[in-house]
Amino acid sequence: MKAPSPTRCHPALKWIPLLVAVAQGNAAVVSSNLVNDDPLFFDGGIAPSLVTTGQSSLVSVTGTTPSNGFPLGGVNDGTAVGFSLPTTDINSLTFFDGLNGGPATITFQFDQGYDLTSISSLCGWGDTYFGSQLFSVLIETGSSGVFNLLGNYGETPYTPPAPLGFPEVVDHGFAVLTTVTDSSPGAVFASNVTGIRFVYSDPYPGIGSLNGTVIREISVNGIASVPEPASAVLLLFGGMAACSRRRRRS
Repeated sequence: MKAPSPTRCHPALKWIPLLVAVAQGNAAVVSSNLVNDDPLFFDGGIAPSLVTTGQSSLVSVTGTTPSNGFPLGGVNDGTAVGFSLPTTDINSLTFFDGLNGGPATITFQFDQGYDLTSISSLCGWGDTYFGSQLFSVLIETGSSGVFNLLGNYGETPYTPPAPLGFPEVVDHGFAVLTTVTDSSPGAVFASNVTGIRFVYSDPYPGIGSLNGTVIREISVNGIASVPEPASAVLLLFGGMAACSRRRRRS
């Protein structure tokens, strides 16, 4: 019987250094906030992402809002609606009254694991404090079904007088765009993410009867995950073992 070539299956070993090189560490996550009174601000700044409606990466969107809030609608449609809200745009954002029903929760599930490079949340309203936002981000990895806290983010740039029945600020409508990234822009800060959950809290608890948040757009960006080095090496050696068995049978 002809002896098999010792290199027939083993060239795969040359990939081990590459697999180790693509390992990602979870670096510190930072948050940057932009407050803007300009109505035109709402018309840009958010691009289609992993969670945009219609994207192949997005499997499902579920959420809860208080019964008296705007329904969970187009917060992930890939665009931020105009500053002055036409009635036809009511499903392009989500509003919740902080005194009636508690926080708003929105969960996005992906079709596979993704390595995240940025998360953005835009909140705003034309003449009130509803541009402020405070939210938590939780992530699921490896389709585990378990969501763990990534961090708490947001901004409350104005302090409303207390108490007011309707905390309106004439000519002071504003938006807060909170973007979560790695300390090195474009770097991966969470790996193999298969689900992401946003939990928005009331920025001004106890102030007025209509305090809360108006969520206009959510964006999550990342790239498809590659196998982690340990898993990839196990698969590699599994393939080598199969090769070895085939040689012995031959």
